[in-house]
Amino acid sequence: MDANITTAAMQQISSIDLLQKVDAFYNGAWNRLLIFITIGGLLVPFLIQLYQKRVFDFETKKLDEQFAQEQGKLKAQFLEYQTATEIELANVTAGIYHVQTLHMIAQQNYVGAIKSVLDSMPSYIKSDNRRTFKRLLNMLIDCINTASAQDIKDVEEDDYDIDLQLTRLQERDRDKYFSDEILGIKRALKTTRAKI
Repeated sequence: MDANITTAAMQQISSIDLLQKVDAFYNGAWNRLLIFITIGGLLVPFLIQLYQKRVFDFETKKLDEQFAQEQGKLKAQFLEYQTATEIELANVTAGIYHVQTLHMIAQQNYVGAIKSVLDSMPSYIKSDNRRTFKRLLNMLIDCINTASAQDIKDVEEDDYDIDLQLTRLQERDRDKYFSDEILGIKRALKTTRAKI
């Protein structure tokens, strides 16, 4: 019987020991789970925030690039419209001076016609109306040939520098479209200035 009691006591001790081991295992598992949940609870929001920041930075960079691209397109369009507007304004201004020159020639006011042509030169240089400008330069040659030396002197005394305007025209005439007219104006000036 003693052996039965000893065996029963051993089984009871073994059962208690087993229960203590199971209890220790579950307590340890729960503690580890709580530690894991706590660390996960702290780490997951940090990782989410890090991911969101990277996505935000990527999207911001992408939007900045798109904005810069669109801004470049708008600038190009603006410059194109601005250039077109400047050319159109130059055409209109040159046309006004052209009509004024024709009016002055009709009144035989060659000094006024010469001044009007000189006033139109900067606008014609900007404009795209080269054929009309060429005709106007030929009218200038006729006006200078018709004018007297004193008329040319009067024009230049009124702050109209014919030679400077010709130099500017020659600098911008890269394809030598106006070379015959420039040469004709220089010859007419030389001849008219030599008149007594």
